[in-house]
Amino acid sequence: MLAKALISILPTLSQEELIEIAKIYSACGLITKAAFNRPFRAPHHSTTKLALIGGGKEIKPGEITLAHNGVLFLDEILEFKKDVLESLREPLEEKYININRLSGNHKMPADFLLIGAFNPIDNNDDKDISDDKYYFNTRIRKYSRKFSSALLDRIDILNYVPRLNYDEIKKEKDSYDSKVMKENVLRARETQKERFKNTSYKYNSEIRGKDVFEICRVSEKCSEILKHYYNTSNVSLRGYGKVIKLSRTIADIENKDEISEGHILEAFSYRKNINGEII
Repeated sequence: MLAKALISILPTLSQEELIEIAKIYSACGLITKAAFNRPFRAPHHSTTKLALIGGGKEIKPGEITLAHNGVLFLDEILEFKKDVLESLREPLEEKYININRLSGNHKMPADFLLIGAFNPIDNNDDKDISDDKYYFNTRIRKYSRKFSSALLDRIDILNYVPRLNYDEIKKEKDSYDSKVMKENVLRARETQKERFKNTSYKYNSEIRGKDVFEICRVSEKCSEILKHYYNTSNVSLRGYGKVIKLSRTIADIENKDEISEGHILEAFSYRKNINGEII
């Protein structure tokens, strides 16, 4: 439900994005009224690698290309075969997919927002030991190993969604509704549009290499927090850069010019694995 609701707070498609989507769906014979909306693709966990990334005897776009400029939602993501998940590494990094065949090389667009959802463990059949914390932690670690560190490194936000209590179910209205969220997203997008007007980037998430430290400047206090984080964790350089870029985005959403310590700490909270460890 949350994944589907995300579409409602994303900006309206630009003319350029509309044309790109129309070309893809027209080539696949899928051109309908729905093709002019931001795509939302949700393939089943039994989907093959070929169906996800595209290819075949007659080259056809896969789900990642059909999700271009939209959302690719993988429900029960850890139930997908490992080689299928690993095939997402290139498009998540490069925003396109290369398909090499004897007939030639085919480069297809694949700039999508990946959302994955899964339960902490694969099943909960052992009711007699369901309160055994050690048992559950072991099961959680074993199940979560289906995610390779290379794939996790390419995911910006990792978040545990707790079970709602009864009072929260009955709560009629949240003060932070979709309308407010969309306004914040649109404002943040405009801020980034201004920031990157003379660069090859469009969004904070696209910043690469040393540009991260040049564009997302932090104060001395923030720098000390980040230094401690880098020296005391096993974070990769890519993961370290994601924390800084995520902090910059949080500041943009709050309409702040500078990245504060609070933004850095909030970004840490979105970089925790299933065991609660910051990565």
